[in-house]
Amino acid sequence: MRYKNKKIFNSYQEKQENLWKFIQGKKKTIDLTPSIYENNLSKMFEEYVVFGGYPEVVKKREKELKKITLSAIITTYLEREIRSLLLIEDLTSYRKFLQILSTQIGQIINCQQLSSDGGLYFKLLKKYLNILEETFVIKCIQPFFKNISSELRRNPKIYFMDFGLRNSLIDEFGILSFRVDKGALVENFVFSELLKKEEKINFWRTKAKAEVDFVLKKEFPFPLEVKFQKIKKFNLSKSFLSFLGAYRPQKALVLTNQSWGKIKYRQTQVFFVPVWYI
Repeated sequence: MRYKNKKIFNSYQEKQENLWKFIQGKKKTIDLTPSIYENNLSKMFEEYVVFGGYPEVVKKREKELKKITLSAIITTYLEREIRSLLLIEDLTSYRKFLQILSTQIGQIINCQQLSSDGGLYFKLLKKYLNILEETFVIKCIQPFFKNISSELRRNPKIYFMDFGLRNSLIDEFGILSFRVDKGALVENFVFSELLKKEEKINFWRTKAKAEVDFVLKKEFPFPLEVKFQKIKKFNLSKSFLSFLGAYRPQKALVLTNQSWGKIKYRQTQVFFVPVWYI
């Protein structure tokens, strides 16, 4: 954003800093006044989520050149350098594994199923996942739990560190609003932004399948839900209400598509903010 338009970036940065002060407990509320640049921010956000943030990709103006650059990164980094670390001989099998992994973003990983789908031995699969995480291709997060009897404790969720790389692996660069995976992509974006400022990031899911996208570990658990749509009526999902009822946090956040708002549920102040400000 700074590279493309400094004026828009400065406006954005002010609101982003305001939001993070709220998340980190330095402010009690959020300025809910929309920026005059919301439409510009929406377009920049979509480009970023589709093509990612590698500098060489960002600098390319044409979409086809962005795709070619991403393909070259995959060839040199994933298929040559990381492959040599893994001592992989079967490139076809390795690429299939990466493609399967690309379809799993924002999902709870079942390693047994992934091993079966990818045609890999379980120990080899775990080795692949560990090296991809250590080389900053993917990142796994663990579930948040206090109630051992009713909440999941084991399987992690997986995210890619760069969305352009992920989209290139499955050759999908369609318009965000028309994509079946838009929810997962936006959730992946939110995770990558949280990771820049937070160390303790979890998700929450019960055995009854109530789920909250992210929980930040602070003095009180801070729940954060991604709801990428324009909202006219500010309400909360049953899963989110379930978390608020169980943990009674002082504040919570729902990330939207251009919608600003605030409601109170019992003792919890819930703010609605456009997702790009995270």
